[in-house]
Amino acid sequence: MFGVGEWTSTNAFTITTGVGTWLTPQLYAGAHGGAWIPTTDISTFPLFARLEYKLDGESMEGLSLQTDWGYLFSAGTGLIGIMPTYTFAPADWCNLKVGAGYNVSLDAYGSAHFIGIRIGWQLTSKKP
Repeated sequence: MFGVGEWTSTNAFTITTGVGTWLTPQLYAGAHGGAWIPTTDISTFPLFARLEYKLDGESMEGLSLQTDWGYLFSAGTGLIGIMPTYTFAPADWCNLKVGAGYNVSLDAYGSAHFIGIRIGWQLTSKKP
């Protein structure tokens, strides 16, 4: 993900990984972590829960809504994000996810807002 916003450490590239499961054919829940590598500030390490809801039913391809809820350790702030995402399924074992959305970083002094763009791969098992 790459984000730009009003807080200097949000102008960053983000590398994350996670594990999760589809609770239903439409609802995913997972735990994710990684590193934010900013262009002007110190690096920080997010740990967050992700929920994803497929708007296009049970199809692997289509539009979904991802929400992230977590904490940025080095920055000492909470994180909330919402990102509409489109999933492409080029093979039965992986998906390409492309999204753009809004993130808010919260701390005792207020909040910082930023827009993020995400491109990522999701490894998946075949459906029975």
